[in-house]
Amino acid sequence: MKIIRNPITRQELVDRYTSNYPNMTKAVVDVERRIMAVDAEWHVDLEAMLLDDGSAQRNLWGINLQLIRSPEEFIVYESLINIRPAQHNFQMEVMDEGVRAELKSVVDALVDYGQTPVMREPAAAYGKPADTAKPVGFRQHKQLTMDKWRSFPQYKRVLMTANEIGRARANIGFNSTDGACDCWERALELFQITIDAAQIENAPHPFIHGLLRLRERVARLYVEKRLDAEENARLYDELIALDPKAWEMLHPVASRASATGLQ
Repeated sequence: MKIIRNPITRQELVDRYTSNYPNMTKAVVDVERRIMAVDAEWHVDLEAMLLDDGSAQRNLWGINLQLIRSPEEFIVYESLINIRPAQHNFQMEVMDEGVRAELKSVVDALVDYGQTPVMREPAAAYGKPADTAKPVGFRQHKQLTMDKWRSFPQYKRVLMTANEIGRARANIGFNSTDGACDCWERALELFQITIDAAQIENAPHPFIHGLLRLRERVARLYVEKRLDAEENARLYDELIALDPKAWEMLHPVASRASATGLQ
């Protein structure tokens, strides 16, 4: 994995950054900082790399670079990390033409593939400090603000996010695809604001990385509309396990036994 900060040729990308896929590399672009991370098996790993480097989650979008295609076909605007109900993107594909234009502008500036770079200032929406007292614009949690979410301790945020995944279980049992997808959409909204809050609070990297990976798996169920009860149960348990206090609240006997060496 590598963060590309300065212009690079297409040949360099082919020679150095195709360790996971032949003639293609996954990339995550920061449309504010105008950099991108490349060459990983999963977009989420590149996203985590940029978050560690100081990027804001709302500015990161996943793409694929088809390195031997024409400039017109060079960028594929698809990734599971792009499923962001909070930013009104409900598919793997980046739907907003303005965001797509920003992504192309960054790639054009960083990759020499026989086309004059298109340099533009970031859109006004990018880089502006968020008003944490205003609702964040979720479709499901319409009145939620960052200030309100951060008023809850971390373990409660984890439990409330897990609760949405737990609600999907009943809908899976009733074979209700729409009901399960609504639950997963609510969970995705809470994943996003939980990750943002964790960044603000300088939470440990393993916690943030764990959230990113679980969010991607929830997004896969959501986009595939897959009623997988076993995966849904694993997601619930693994999310709870990210926070020791959340885990202890739901598994008090096991937690006490582990602490006293009785297991």
